[in-house]
Amino acid sequence: MTTPGMNPAALSHPAFASVAPFADRLAGRGSWPSIEELGALFRDRLAIEPAIELEPQVEQSRRRGPRRLDEVYEVRIHSHRRLPTRAGSWHDLSNLLVWCAFPRAKRALVARQDAIVRQRISDGPHALPSTRTREQDALAMLDEGGVLILCRAGERIDLGAPDTVHAAITERRIGLRVFGHALLEAVATDGLRERDLRGAAVVLRVEDPLASSMEEADRALVRHLQDKAELRAPDPARSLWLAAAFAAMSG
Repeated sequence: MTTPGMNPAALSHPAFASVAPFADRLAGRGSWPSIEELGALFRDRLAIEPAIELEPQVEQSRRRGPRRLDEVYEVRIHSHRRLPTRAGSWHDLSNLLVWCAFPRAKRALVARQDAIVRQRISDGPHALPSTRTREQDALAMLDEGGVLILCRAGERIDLGAPDTVHAAITERRIGLRVFGHALLEAVATDGLRERDLRGAAVVLRVEDPLASSMEEADRALVRHLQDKAELRAPDPARSLWLAAAFAAMSG
C-alpha cells in the first residue's frame, strides 16, 4: 500500500518489536526515504551473504502476460540478488525491515520459492501459471502473514485453544515475533483497528523463548524452511488472531 506521507509513530506498535532495531533507524522521519536512501540506511544487513541490493520496482514485474524467468519476483531476488522495492510503500518497507531482521530465513524462503518457480516454467517468454501450488500458497502465507511462536522443547502449543496461547504469552512462557510483512503493513496503516488480523503461525523450539536473540529466531526459522516436510500446504488450524495476542504481550 502506497501512502503520501510516512508516520514513524506506527513503528512503535508491538508488532514491530520483531524488527525494532531496524525500524528505529527510521525514527524522526516525516517523509519517505528514497530507494537509494533505504539501500544506504540498511546496507549492513543487505550485505549479509549472499548480498542483495534494492532496485526500484517496475510495473513490468507486476504485469500479466508472458514474462521471462528472470523477471519473476522470486527469481529476481534469488538468482540476481535484486530486491524490487517501491518507494513510499508500507508493504515494501515492512518487507525490507523483515529482510533486515531475518536475513537468513528470507533468503531460505526465496530460495525455496525460486526452486518451485523453476520447476514450473522454463526460460524464455512464458505466461506464469494461473494458480499456485499448495506449497507456494503455504510459503506465501508465511512470507506475507507469518507469526513465529518461540517456545521451549516440550511446551505444548494448542492453536485450537487461543486462550491457552494468550495465557502462555502473558506468563512469559512463549515469545511472539511477527515475520509476515503484510501483517506489519496492516498494523502500520491502522488495519488492526478496523478488524482483527490472523497470522499463519509457525512454532519454533528454542532454548529460551524470551531471551532468544533475533539471530537465534532467524536460524530456527531457516531450519524450519529447510525441512521439506514442513509448509507443504496451508494449514488453517495453525493460525493465531493477533489483537488478543498483542494485548497479552502488553499485559
